[in-house]
Amino acid sequence: MQINTYIHGTSPYYRYDVRAKLFFTLYMSVAVFFLRPWQLSLGVAAAVLLLSVGSVRIGETLRGLRRIAPILIFLVIFSPLNDRAGSPLLTINGFLIITEEGLVRMVVSASRFIAISFLFFLLVETERSEDIIRGLRFYRLGYRAALTVSLVLRYIPYLADLYEDIRLSMSLRLSERRRGYPVMPTITALTISAVRMVPELASALEERGFTLRTRREYDSMGFSLGFFTHFLIGAIVPTILILISHM
Repeated sequence: MQINTYIHGTSPYYRYDVRAKLFFTLYMSVAVFFLRPWQLSLGVAAAVLLLSVGSVRIGETLRGLRRIAPILIFLVIFSPLNDRAGSPLLTINGFLIITEEGLVRMVVSASRFIAISFLFFLLVETERSEDIIRGLRFYRLGYRAALTVSLVLRYIPYLADLYEDIRLSMSLRLSERRRGYPVMPTITALTISAVRMVPELASALEERGFTLRTRREYDSMGFSLGFFTHFLIGAIVPTILILISHM
């Protein structure tokens, strides 16, 4: 298991204080639900994608898009079909397919999902595990809870990549005349792989001082001018976006 998904880089976002980055990630994830109109939501999603490209390069950004592609496709296809209230935009033989309002809501939902996903992707890709734990501890989150959050942020994306690899492997074993791939064997293989990672996960926990007998205390993080500056930026940007959307 790849416990640490940190990607080495030197962009300004890497130098952003982890405590301010945690606050900005959570605050911005909440703020996207208050943004109006849809152009602003789309613009924020585009800005987060540009931040990802500037921080971890276009390859990792495309990899992140591939992770969330199934959900995005689901939103694009089914969201407009479920929302039939509003002005008709596409009608086939008198049957209403898409309304203008439904299309707008689909764009807003997809934009929110992209923005939130990449905010958390950037958090785990630009910060090391121990730094995230220290940042969470700064907010008085218990050590066990902080460690759990840090590991979950890495475990879920890793399983998504592993599922994709297994799915492709299963597809290659099928004959050319058949379509799709066996779902249950794929899920079974993923479950077995996850169980086999337990010893590695236990070793990673021990390396972080998480044992029954002893636990390494992480250094406390003090206050500095840089922290206040970064925290202020992380608070101002989402607040300005919310105020602009309601003007």
